[in-house]
Amino acid sequence: MEQDTGAGPVTAVEREDYKLNKESNCMEKDEFIDFIKERLSDRLGADYTLEEREIPKLNGVIKRVLTVKQSGTYCAPSFYLEEMYASYKNGTVPEVMLEQMEEVVRFDSGKMEQMKDRIISAEWLQSNTYVRLIQGETNKERKDDGICLEYGDLLAEFYVFVGEDPEGIRCFRLPRKVWEDNRMPDPQSCLGQILENTRRLFPEVITEMKQCIRELEQQMIRKGEETEVFFPEIDDCEIPKMIVISNEKKMNGASVILYPNVLRDLWEQNGDFYLIPSSVHEVILIKDSEDIKEKELNLTIQNVNQTQLLLEEVLSNHAYFYSEATGLCMSKENREPMNYCML
Repeated sequence: MEQDTGAGPVTAVEREDYKLNKESNCMEKDEFIDFIKERLSDRLGADYTLEEREIPKLNGVIKRVLTVKQSGTYCAPSFYLEEMYASYKNGTVPEVMLEQMEEVVRFDSGKMEQMKDRIISAEWLQSNTYVRLIQGETNKERKDDGICLEYGDLLAEFYVFVGEDPEGIRCFRLPRKVWEDNRMPDPQSCLGQILENTRRLFPEVITEMKQCIRELEQQMIRKGEETEVFFPEIDDCEIPKMIVISNEKKMNGASVILYPNVLRDLWEQNGDFYLIPSSVHEVILIKDSEDIKEKELNLTIQNVNQTQLLLEEVLSNHAYFYSEATGLCMSKENREPMNYCML
């Protein structure tokens, strides 16, 4: 299906500016941001308001964004300014950025116009709310204006799915006020329905690590990259069986461990196991054995978190343990089951 984005042509003056700045990438960050704001405002017209602001992300990270809102609409797209500036310094022409931004804004405006009769309603919320699993200790302030359920030392945070297009998934963090204004029931009592929504929108994908490595190797081969250094004959390697748990989108896939019976089914196939919180996007199952030392696992997790992940992608600093008798626990020694609790 084709989309009429309404993206307008670039003016001759703009093209000269782009040409000059492309040649040297000479704009400083604040100058670049002012340039983008001015040009985007000119392209969109008076019906749109541009607001530069700072928004809190996970684990205390603050992002500088440009939010574009059309009068009379509830949802508005936001663009990450630091990332845009880094792309500009790496050679992306501002003309391309502006055209992409306008396309996103006008698509979102059209989508909201189509949905205005049913957004936001109690029925719509009940069928489109889903959860993301995030770190608990560093994100507790998010309960002040959002909805979070405590799950051990993690949080299940409520989001609302708006739609999906080639640019990505449209969603927003569910404000507590929206939930209450629509007289929605206690969030914990709705958890079953919300987990069903999450599973429907983001089906689980459970894959052995060796298969993930093979797929990555094939991707590198298709790109003409060397693989021998990185991928020896993995079938001959003596490595513990590991299973990667995520969703089809590979985004915020750690929430799959909340889906009904997922961990129970994995236990029936593998026996007791550890869950390694590799990021908010996936977790890794390692079968329990005498060779597994929980303290060493935790040190490895902490090292990876500090050296390999963006701060906002960190899920936890320790492994979790699953057994038939207790379900998911904070550790093998601490066998108290992890349960949901409203914050």
